[in-house]
Amino acid sequence: MKLEIILGICLVFLCPVTCYAFAYALKAERFEQNDYVITAHGTATCFESGKLLTAAHNVVDQNKKETDVFIEVKGVWKPAIVLKINHDIDLALLECKSAQKTTSLAKNNPKEGASFVLWGSKRGKPISSHEGTVKRAWYKGFADYLADVSFDHGDSGAPLIANGKVIGIACAGLPKDGDIDTSKALFVPVVVIRTFLED
Repeated sequence: MKLEIILGICLVFLCPVTCYAFAYALKAERFEQNDYVITAHGTATCFESGKLLTAAHNVVDQNKKETDVFIEVKGVWKPAIVLKINHDIDLALLECKSAQKTTSLAKNNPKEGASFVLWGSKRGKPISSHEGTVKRAWYKGFADYLADVSFDHGDSGAPLIANGKVIGIACAGLPKDGDIDTSKALFVPVVVIRTFLED
């Protein structure tokens, strides 16, 4: 755990302004009636130069129609395009040529009790990091994992980092009192991510 924190601090100083160690801020603009624009915020991680992973629901509207997506690079919002999307597992692959590789994918799914650091853009704020623990498998039509970690709107698509690599992508919170439980998160484990990329 200390390794991720130390590495993260180093990378914050090495990365340009808005690439905070392992993640990029993301926004999607959705045009509604009377040309009213709704902006939604999320997080993405760049596992290969120009290629990013995020949650599928970050890049579509309520009708699952793709929206205009942007990644914040060096303080400037750069356009991104959706290369691949799977709503069943809530993953999307994006391309933004300005994005630089920040991490790589782990080979195996994390074990229960494993520690990690989540890097996310809570409610559209600058990227921040939060320590967490893998709690257990959680089944929602596919194998999501449940984690004990600080999670809020805007953290969707955030990478879970262990030993410098992505072990999962945060996709949702659990419902609580008409909103979400900000102490827990569901995430897509890395083996499912690898299958998504290879299909």
